[in-house]
Amino acid sequence: MPEPQWSPCSVWALSFRTTRTEPYEAGIEDGCAALARGAWADARACFAAALAVNESPEPYEGLGTAARYQLDSDAAIDAHERGYRLARSQDDTAAAALLAVQLAYDAYACRPATR
Repeated sequence: MPEPQWSPCSVWALSFRTTRTEPYEAGIEDGCAALARGAWADARACFAAALAVNESPEPYEGLGTAARYQLDSDAAIDAHERGYRLARSQDDTAAAALLAVQLAYDAYACRPATR
């Protein structure tokens, strides 16, 4: 099993093991760059484009994170749930764990305000 590699996109800097293509990699890299500069709509578009090429857990993480920053809790949770289910179906425990943490953060950040 290959060792996790550093990725600028993930909070824990774990990269996902996938079969990658040029447009897919460009979508991920551009999406991560857009997240880093706070361009949430651009990030969502980049990750959606990457998903159109190759459905894998990594763009779902980025898509959900960008949606969370846009305060779109339904889209954030949906993307992170889809990524989690996909990672589990691929037996990718590192990706599943990362997405489970993202879902936990969604549950905290997207919860209704209480008095």
